[in-house]
Amino acid sequence: MCTRVTCFSAQVLARLDGEARAYLRAEHDTFQAITDISGALKPVPKAERKDAIAVEARKISLPRADLYLPVDTHKRLVALLPDSGAPMQSAAKVPILLAFQARLSLLWQPLWCAA
Repeated sequence: MCTRVTCFSAQVLARLDGEARAYLRAEHDTFQAITDISGALKPVPKAERKDAIAVEARKISLPRADLYLPVDTHKRLVALLPDSGAPMQSAAKVPILLAFQARLSLLWQPLWCAA
């Protein structure tokens, strides 16, 4: 059984052609991998978390050159900056701050949309 959001997402993805589906999957998987760093840090002692963020961020490779930043669709993700990672304060979770290198792209669509 799926939630409304996961069912809706599955329906949208099922209706996309192969290249569009691959693009959205790469976009989602990349940012999910970044988000997952937080979970990997829970068992790490607080004093070691900054270094652990860098280690985990270095494991992430960008699958394509046209991924956009979710906060600004005009910015394309060029690279993660692993050494910029910092754990944020939280009693229950380990939120992180991680900087990206980005470039401005005035084209709204990703490369797979270009004619």
